[in-house]
Amino acid sequence: MITLPKLKIEGLWYGAPYVELDGTSYIQASHGAVTTIKYSGKGWVSGKSHSFTAEVAPATGAQVLYTISGVWSGGESSFVKPSKSGFEGQVFLNADENNTTPIQVAPIEQQQEYESRRAWKAVADGIRRGDFDAASTAKSALEVRPILPVSL
Repeated sequence: MITLPKLKIEGLWYGAPYVELDGTSYIQASHGAVTTIKYSGKGWVSGKSHSFTAEVAPATGAQVLYTISGVWSGGESSFVKPSKSGFEGQVFLNADENNTTPIQVAPIEQQQEYESRRAWKAVADGIRRGDFDAASTAKSALEVRPILPVSL
């Protein structure tokens, strides 16, 4: 299950508008891990456009397993795997230099109820039809549905 972040328009004052992700989104895996992604932008004084920090932890709220931070629009991201005594190491990833592996997704009929494509199907269908009222209603129903804790 994935929640979507907020969008905001930046750069209007300078006549160069662009879309920025803002706030927090969550990904709950079917095996119980929860990823929290916090988006931030350049801001008035400091910061970098399109920045994010993500933490992966068990649903029980125990110690964070992984931390990833960087810029979501390309460029480098820093991947850190914490250990009990501190950080094991830091790896820098560059999305522009890495080859991607095509994803293989099971047909929607074979997916579990909270798998993303099945859970968001009604929203996507509404958008494809141009029926934004139906898409909005389906999105609201997903966002108010409680997230079920699943143990690892």
